[in-house]
Amino acid sequence: MLGRPANKILLFLAGLFFISGSCGLLYQLVWIRLAFAAFGVNTSVLSVVISVFMAGLGAGSWLGGAWTRRWKAGGAGIPLFFYGGTEALIAAGALAVPALFEWGRTWLLSLGGTDSGPYLLFSALVLFVSLLPWCLAMGATFPFMMEFLRRWDPSPRTFSFLYTANVMGAMVGVVVTAFVLIELLGFRGTLGFAFFGNLSIAVGAFILGERSKSLSRGKKAGKASSGGKGELRILFLTGFVSMAMEVVWTRDFTPVLGTMVYSYASILFAYLLATAIGSGLYRRFSRAWSIGKEGLVG
Repeated sequence: MLGRPANKILLFLAGLFFISGSCGLLYQLVWIRLAFAAFGVNTSVLSVVISVFMAGLGAGSWLGGAWTRRWKAGGAGIPLFFYGGTEALIAAGALAVPALFEWGRTWLLSLGGTDSGPYLLFSALVLFVSLLPWCLAMGATFPFMMEFLRRWDPSPRTFSFLYTANVMGAMVGVVVTAFVLIELLGFRGTLGFAFFGNLSIAVGAFILGERSKSLSRGKKAGKASSGGKGELRILFLTGFVSMAMEVVWTRDFTPVLGTMVYSYASILFAYLLATAIGSGLYRRFSRAWSIGKEGLVG
């Protein structure tokens, strides 16, 4: 069981993950609005932004995990420096994406008249190039934090606690961004808000990493399982179906609210709420199952 100082560290990390989740969904919603303004308000643009966002998260998580598996030595604080670095890189994306979108719009206009097919294809290419680096960085934050947790506290439920905080932050980010920040601060002001949010996470991670450099593995960390092919197929299909349903539901719900962005934000909030509830139920049942298993063994 974690002691009081360790609990403070865990709550601090949960705060970082909460802010990170809020900023991540803030970026997604603002990027969608900026993409609509630059390339047209249609479902294809929405689908491309969501696809690049999720693909970047997945690829970034895989690349970050492959990188951490090469780390053989060092204190527990080293992964936190990489975590902080990726958060600082994400903050740079707040400044870069609007400029990249503007460049892409100007480039498309320079091509002259194009049919809808080529225009959508070139727009998708611009969106892919503009968004992928920052989405990769977002995805890499998870394996970096998991590596720190394996070195500091190998309990599998610790990360589920942080994941729940991340999802709750995402829920807050969806509502506050769509209905408050954009209306009050505009697109660039909202991105500036996220910029300082990511920078604060980076500073917090660097400070904690500096204090944690002397920490050694409290327990021998087990090797992370990558899952069998069957499990990976199930996870892939689950993610594919979930994102497909979000796009379809957005199209169906848009006539009700009258705007695609608010429709998407509302559906995304419901999706994240269900994810947070599911994560909380997992923590409760996994804890009960673990206690019951220990009782049977004892």
